[in-house]
Amino acid sequence: MHEPTYTRALTRAWTLVWHHRSTWALGLLAVFVGQFGLANFIGYLLDSAFAPEPWWPASWGTITISSLNEFIWFIWLTCIILSGIVFIIVVALCAEGALIATAIHWYKVHTILPLRSAWQRGVEHFWEICGINILEKALLAVLIMITLMTLRTVSLATWGGLLLTISLVAVSLLLALTVTVMAIYALGYVIAERRSIPTAVAQAWQLFDHHFLVSLELSIVLIILNFVIVLALSAGSVIALIPSSLLALTAGFTGQMSFVTVAVVLYFFLLIAVAALVGAIFNAFTTSAWIYLFMKMHHEGIGSRIIHHTRKLFRMQ
Repeated sequence: MHEPTYTRALTRAWTLVWHHRSTWALGLLAVFVGQFGLANFIGYLLDSAFAPEPWWPASWGTITISSLNEFIWFIWLTCIILSGIVFIIVVALCAEGALIATAIHWYKVHTILPLRSAWQRGVEHFWEICGINILEKALLAVLIMITLMTLRTVSLATWGGLLLTISLVAVSLLLALTVTVMAIYALGYVIAERRSIPTAVAQAWQLFDHHFLVSLELSIVLIILNFVIVLALSAGSVIALIPSSLLALTAGFTGQMSFVTVAVVLYFFLLIAVAALVGAIFNAFTTSAWIYLFMKMHHEGIGSRIIHHTRKLFRMQ
């Protein structure tokens, strides 16, 4: 039997995503619950470390309500905002389930699952998907808090402090890998075999325990691809600036300052469009790659490429 490799996993995932545009829409919707793998944890950790200020404006703490009408409007506004957030989260969770169902079906029978059927699978398993996501995000949040609190008490001025920092970051990444990969595999069991959350988590732990190095290797590959995507987005932002720059030059030559406003609006529109497209495709791609690995490990098993190449090296000696 041909041994699956990461190249094959990435190739199959790209084939699915590129030839079936419905995965782009699901990837765009599912991006609101985060991307599979360690990239999310690293992003959250860096964001918390370099931007520790609260995300809400300072002026919110000084809001005063002087009349009953203002109080009613404030309650209505709060309800509308919360309802919008809940709606986005529900749609994102259903889209994540639909994307996983699409990938599982395609890898099993090599045909695309109709979008309506995929969406029904996501809706059907909504509570399991929601529960696993809440558990994953809560554990990662606790891990980030503990890591940052510990790092802020360690001095980097000494070799001991530096080694302690490196060790702490390594342990945090290892624990984050365990949490994120188990969440991925648990979602796979929920969608593929209709397991309950406790059963899915238990089976996910067994699968992760038997394929730890494989999971680590794919995580590293996808983290590298994340950096490539950042570079692609940077290039896309430069390309999006070209038509806006032409409009700005036209405004300078003609004296029509309205062109400047159009140029700014056009630039932000193109920037958001490029970011949304790239994010949707990459989210669908990473989900499909993880699900391919899950399906292969679950049904056939995959050997670690590190161990494989190490054995070859020793045989050559």
